[in-house]
Amino acid sequence: YLEALYNVDTIVLDKTGTLTKGELKITKVIHENSYTEKELIKYARYAEHYSNHPISQALKNTYRKKIDQKKIKQYKESQKQLNLSTQGVARIKKLRQSLDKSGAKGKELYLSVDGSYTNKNVLKSLPERVTLIGRIRKDTRLHKIPELSKNIGRNRIYGDQIPTPEEIRKSDDNQWFNVKGWTAGKEHSFKVKVVKNLRWEKAGGKHNLQLIIISPLRYRLTKKSRLLYRDPAYLICTDSNLDIGKLLQAYLWRWDIEVNFRDEK
Repeated sequence: YLEALYNVDTIVLDKTGTLTKGELKITKVIHENSYTEKELIKYARYAEHYSNHPISQALKNTYRKKIDQKKIKQYKESQKQLNLSTQGVARIKKLRQSLDKSGAKGKELYLSVDGSYTNKNVLKSLPERVTLIGRIRKDTRLHKIPELSKNIGRNRIYGDQIPTPEEIRKSDDNQWFNVKGWTAGKEHSFKVKVVKNLRWEKAGGKHNLQLIIISPLRYRLTKKSRLLYRDPAYLICTDSNLDIGKLLQAYLWRWDIEVNFRDEK
């Protein structure tokens, strides 16, 4: 073999570091028109933030600005949310199909979900004959359904923006009324506000929604303890005409299941 090496003019090594220090440098960046060289290096640096690979180190040496950890956290949360939503939509469709096969094709499926599933990915993919009741943030921006225009042209999808759910809760413009619901082993009376015929530009698409605001419920840990209050709840429903009693009860059943699950854990 030593004699054969006399005729070798090229040697290929399997990994960096065998004969080199593994210290790489970025000498040139080839980019498309949609991104500048600085932007491409920045995005690559963020993507490689947690890596110790020599290429990652080269990016760190080139892009020396401070990394915004909040942006990385936000990206991870958005990816987690997308994954949850995708799985949720698949389960909803499977459940609807299962009901159809079992002879319940003419019945509506009501789903009560938390804020993790009250988003664009789920709402835009809801099958037919499925009504979603979900929690939203207190600062969600909702719009009225616009009036049909008599002018030639495309009709608007979203009308005027209304106050946030929290602002409506604090305002006297919308009156409270009582609705009874069964939870925690007995019937309770809940103070609610309802606003119908709304749309959610950020996530709701063309769904005609109703907004339900549930006032904080009073309770005591013991008979002699001081009164405590649960947080108010802000819900939307994809059926703007669903009876508020049925809607509230569907939410309360989900809430009971969640509390029981938490206690079991």
